Amino acid sequence: DNNAYFVNQFNNIDNIHAQEIFAKEAKEEFDKEDIKIDYYVDFIGTGGALAGVMNVFDQTTKYAIIEPENAAAYKSGENTEGAHIIQGGGYGKCDLKFLKDRKIDKIITIKDEDVNKTLDDLINAEWLEKRIVNLPSSVIL
Repeated sequence: DNNAYFVNQFNNIDNIHAQEIFAKEAKEEFDKEDIKIDYYVDFIGTGGALAGVMNVFDQTTKYAIIEPENAAAYKSGENTEGAHIIQGGGYGKCDLKFLKDRKIDKIITIKDEDVNKTLDDLINAEWLEKRIVNLPSSVIL
């Protein structure tokens, strides 16, 4: 079909570049307030958002990814087809091109039944309330 465009988000380098724009804006705001980013936590999808952030943030920042327990492909090193309730990631791919040769400090898996409680806990955490920024599916600590 000539009226279609295949984004190819798992292989399109523009995925990373788009995320770098958001990350640069966030970093500028943090730098203005002299805020150090200790950890960046990302729900893993294509790896593009995380790779874009890693290209921008300081080398001292540590990185954690979250995967659904039923589709923990990155943690297991094997592709999975596990169903889960979290939207926007957890595609069950272990070979994420954008994260190849990048250091991930922690991998967190989450059960479907814990998703809503964990999100509520994060939203209500006093230590976090001032530091959530507009980066897709991410939390900066």
